[in-house]
Amino acid sequence: MDERGVNGQDSQTEVERLPSDPTQGPPAVPQSPLAHSAEVLVDTLAELAAGSHGAFQRQESVMPSESESEREDDYEQLDFGPVLGEADLRELQLEARRFLKRRLGQLRLRPRQILVRDKVAFVLGTLDLWLSAYWLGCSPQSFYRLYTVKAALLMAIRWVTYRMKKWHYYLWDLCYAAQILLLLQLWAYPTSITLTKVCFALNLGPLLWSIIAFRNSLVYHSVDKVTSLFLHWFPACVSWAARWHPDPRMAALLESSPAARQRWEAGHFWELSLLPLLPYTVWALGYYFKIFVVSSSKIQQRGYDTLYKYSTRSKKSVFGAVVLRFPQKLQPVVYMGMHLVLSVVAMMFNSLWWSNYTACTLFMLSVFTVSAWNGASFYFDVFAHRYVTGLGLELREKRRAASQDTSTPPTPSTASRRKAD
Repeated sequence: MDERGVNGQDSQTEVERLPSDPTQGPPAVPQSPLAHSAEVLVDTLAELAAGSHGAFQRQESVMPSESESEREDDYEQLDFGPVLGEADLRELQLEARRFLKRRLGQLRLRPRQILVRDKVAFVLGTLDLWLSAYWLGCSPQSFYRLYTVKAALLMAIRWVTYRMKKWHYYLWDLCYAAQILLLLQLWAYPTSITLTKVCFALNLGPLLWSIIAFRNSLVYHSVDKVTSLFLHWFPACVSWAARWHPDPRMAALLESSPAARQRWEAGHFWELSLLPLLPYTVWALGYYFKIFVVSSSKIQQRGYDTLYKYSTRSKKSVFGAVVLRFPQKLQPVVYMGMHLVLSVVAMMFNSLWWSNYTACTLFMLSVFTVSAWNGASFYFDVFAHRYVTGLGLELREKRRAASQDTSTPPTPSTASRRKAD
């Protein structure tokens, strides 16, 4: 299950976590004519690329600056080919890195540009919500196509951004495995009743309950939060549409085979709560060996973050309160055991969701309402104050009020009030 926004976990205090061990830059090297020429060439190209909008002017901004280690990852990819000698190549790389560091440090958005960007993102998010709701209501049989397109786009963006932030091990979590299984069912086995029920159980079980557990929020301007909500909400919508509005291929099978219709309508507990534990077990074993055995040393040495580390970082969290009570060697096993128990509990109600249209629909609407409330709480409790302060609007309003106080003579009422103060 993803807990950010996230992936990870959406929370009302959006804290940006950067690597704690930034590497030192390369030692200074005396500048040579070759390096000077390279810098002049790169400088000219950069100025031509940015000349139309003056992006290299230093501006105050609310956007956090990148850490040195994140920039180093980008600079290490520079390759100038085998044309130069080894010494000249090394010198050229060092000069280019220093130059790019200076330029990247100067890239800032103006406050007005930030406002325009976020307004555009909000409008696009609203249009996307409207399009999704209209498509689901107008043509639920083909809603899976919209899901497929959005999944491909958002997953690509998430892989790139999480890889840069060293969060890419979050992509081993259950919600991503459930997306793969759902896409497999939709495009490879569209008439499999058993696989459709398994996907329904996972999507309206652990994934949908994760919106409440991890406080996923409807925040339009944040791609990370939108992606996290999409991972947990959209699969449930696809399974809801598949259950109550089957696509033509499944509908043809149900009409032609009374036995298939009988299997389809039956909401047996073992099909909707026990059978899904088979793919869950496959995922759990793969996750355990990848995170805690195969890549454990790499995760620790390179400072990669995982859902396990995030969930057990504090004793105040549900997982941390239990897992941290055990010896360190047993903590991964206890964590996986808790994950299993919570997933089973989340799937206990699947027979009701499968058999009752009203109960299933009201449950999904209730969960979406929770995500909307989380988004509203974030906007008005956290983001509004941070946004105004970050853009400098608060200081601007104080200066404007101060200038009005000095330019306007006090009235008798205001003068008496000041004396009373």
